[in-house]
Amino acid sequence: MAMGGGGSTYKSADGIWHAAIDIEPDRATGRRRRLTAQGKTKAVANTRLRMKLDAYVRKGLTPNSPSPRLMDWLETWYHERAEANLRPNSRRSYENAIVRLNRIAGARRINSLDKDMADIQDGLKCYSPKTATITWSVLKNALEAARDENLIRRNPAKMVRPVSASSSSLKVNPPSLPDDG
Repeated sequence: MAMGGGGSTYKSADGIWHAAIDIEPDRATGRRRRLTAQGKTKAVANTRLRMKLDAYVRKGLTPNSPSPRLMDWLETWYHERAEANLRPNSRRSYENAIVRLNRIAGARRINSLDKDMADIQDGLKCYSPKTATITWSVLKNALEAARDENLIRRNPAKMVRPVSASSSSLKVNPPSLPDDG
């Protein structure tokens, strides 16, 4: 089960089983990281640990895992980095932006978003200019955090022009008046 060794399962004095495993060091600090889980039985503790490890792999947080999908990274980034620093209204705006991004490109891997930026921008054109701008900003911030975590080499949202107010709104022509003449 251990990625780099260092896995263990033991029963503490209070009768709770603990399972733990070393994973690769933190990419930014080089510090040791360890996943842990608890359960009433040894099997439950090991199952919970396996689920945590599978989630890490799915989210691309281990060296041998594929790049995370955008929806997984947005969830991780939002709950681990962004949410705590936001006011309630901003929190709702971010959550709604994440829902929009997941509809447009959630299943795509973040390391291959370079070629998908135009599709994402096209998907945002049906929203109001303010909504499109907020959503683009959330995407750019999330991808910048992925770059900081070395999950991607560069932020693809910075490589293209941001969604502009004029390109994102749907233009509606005013009704024409009948000619009197």
